Amino acid sequence: MVLQIVVASGKGGTGKTTISSSLIFLFNSNKFNVIGVDADVEAPDLIIAMGHGILRAKEALSESRIAVIDYEKCTYCMQCLEVCQFKAIKNRDGRPLIIRELCEGCGTCGIICPVRAINYEKIKTGDILEFETKYGIIISGRLELGRRNSGLLVDLLRERVKKYIKSDEKSVVIIDAAPGIGCPVISSLIGVDYTIIVIEPTRSSLNSANRLLELTRHFRIPVGIIINKYNINEEFIIEIEKWAENNALDILGYVPYDKSIPEAYSNMAPLIEYRPRSKASEALKEIYFHLLSVLRERNIIE
Repeated sequence: MVLQIVVASGKGGTGKTTISSSLIFLFNSNKFNVIGVDADVEAPDLIIAMGHGILRAKEALSESRIAVIDYEKCTYCMQCLEVCQFKAIKNRDGRPLIIRELCEGCGTCGIICPVRAINYEKIKTGDILEFETKYGIIISGRLELGRRNSGLLVDLLRERVKKYIKSDEKSVVIIDAAPGIGCPVISSLIGVDYTIIVIEPTRSSLNSANRLLELTRHFRIPVGIIINKYNINEEFIIEIEKWAENNALDILGYVPYDKSIPEAYSNMAPLIEYRPRSKASEALKEIYFHLLSVLRERNIIE
């Protein structure tokens, strides 16, 4: 059995990584073979929430490309500048100049060039890092500064998971997605069994969660929600619950605002290990068992 769960949020700061790290800890404590994937490749921090670990492998990836102009062939017609939708080509003293930080390597300028003066060179996309922790393997991606291939990097992270799947054990993959609904989130959602949307009791969080829900529906993924920091605005909880009911979503549980959460993070330790009797830890334990119950009811696990 291989169970893949994505923990996502429509916006940043909802506590997504706290939920992800807690689920990794709890599944590991209950004898599952757990692999964590930090798919927030622009700001990875899952390994910090897990208390760090031993770096077992690091691989640099050069899957991105940028345009390069051969000025010996170039006729300075500026057609490439006109078609570049990313504004990555500028007119510098009458000749086209590639702005490397903006170039997506899409190929449009090479196609339009009448004298084939534009080629492409590969550049570094980012790194894949594999950590061994006492709670399981954590696979993390780190996108190179200024690069745009975040979805591709997440695809490669998920491909790397396969070498840690054990056929004779129950394996669980917890994917800590990037916030929002962009390319890395889409790459995180494809082919998973269940998505958890983490919401805080604010209007902006609910609105962004609704956009994320539309994306999960496109992939036909069952969804549950966790309301984090519920006690900072309890009046708004009723509206979130109505939204969940109208959309037939599983309400997995409620986590209170708890000072032990930032304390655990700053001490680089999983919350439930750091403060096992805190209100947040107790809530997360209840959520874990409720999640298992929901997965069984939906026939996702036995």
